[in-house]
Amino acid sequence: MRRTRRHRTAARETAHTTTTLVLTVLVALALVAVVPDVGTAALAVGDRPDGVSGDTTRVVGDSLNATATPATVAASVGDSIEVSGSTDGSVSAVRLYLVGPRGTFLDEAGRTEAMETASVADETFAVTYAAFSRRGSYSLLVVSPRADGSFETTETLDRDSLPSRMTRDQAVDTVKHAYSGDEVVELTLRGETPSLAIDPIGENGTVPRENGVEVSGTSNRGDGRSVTVDVLDADGRVVTGTTATVDASAGRWSTELDTSTLDPGTYTLYVDDLASTASAPLVVVDDEDATAATTPAETPIPDGDAEAAEAAGTPDAGETVDNVTGAALANATDGLDDATSVLGGSETNATTNTTANETANASATGNGSVNDSASGADGSTSEGLPGFGVVAALAAVVVLAAAARRRTDG
Repeated sequence: MRRTRRHRTAARETAHTTTTLVLTVLVALALVAVVPDVGTAALAVGDRPDGVSGDTTRVVGDSLNATATPATVAASVGDSIEVSGSTDGSVSAVRLYLVGPRGTFLDEAGRTEAMETASVADETFAVTYAAFSRRGSYSLLVVSPRADGSFETTETLDRDSLPSRMTRDQAVDTVKHAYSGDEVVELTLRGETPSLAIDPIGENGTVPRENGVEVSGTSNRGDGRSVTVDVLDADGRVVTGTTATVDASAGRWSTELDTSTLDPGTYTLYVDDLASTASAPLVVVDDEDATAATTPAETPIPDGDAEAAEAAGTPDAGETVDNVTGAALANATDGLDDATSVLGGSETNATTNTTANETANASATGNGSVNDSASGADGSTSEGLPGFGVVAALAAVVVLAAAARRRTDG
């Protein structure tokens, strides 16, 4: 009798250990099925394009708004920013105070200790500022008078008596305090070191001779600035060229380059805006050579060569989920069969094992909808989380394993 009880106790302890092991394996498999998809989603969210771009800044008040295009401009090269806006019909003029990085008041031409007055016609105004001789942040304050059309008294902010020797923040606060009864909006502008860049050209720098090519790039120069685009041979001589114009609102330039007169070979694309330069290699080939160079050869993949298929990037989302699902169900079923064998192989356990396998198979079949969704035309998982069917199957196996153990304990 004691031996029988000890035997039953040992069997129960062994069954408990086996069940715990099965549960651990199932949890690990569930994580493998789900975690990779989460990582891919995070990468997609964090993927963003690089490149310099121009911008436009706008501030809207109660009855006054102002816009600056662009908000960032190359400093010390004479580039300008267009400032425009609107106010209500009772206003005939607005006052503008540009404060430089060192707190100096500047007019539109860059003269110090000065401000601007702009007339309002049809409720709109416009001023062109070419006052950005220093790098750094500038503040532009636009002041619209009260409803009666008259400005607040500003004895210390007259055109010829603007304060000096202040920081930028102090100068801004001075204007806002002096016009506390008027409406004031503030635009933040910036002067930067001139910059010029070239976008990638053609296919890895290779372009067909007969068709020519569009060349483009980025720039923080003012709107309408000219960019010289030249093609240099191996001796540095200009063999062809053209010009481009900067679109300051986008921070870009572009032009069509005629390469039909060039012999096939390697050249240098050189761009210059009189403030900065950039260059890039340019390979000119005949049309048939360009097609051969840009069309990758297809390498056949032997049937059943999983490593070659993976290296070529051929597995799709549906196949990945199928593989994970099959491995998870096989491991789960084997673990449950072992647990059943240890528990004594009774008719009840055999029935439980059969039910578990049927449930797992049903879950695997249900997982087909997830695979269908995962292997859409664009390769994205538009509906359902890959691995959901795996987790459902594993959960079913866990529940049945626990039920088998309770029956044995009883």
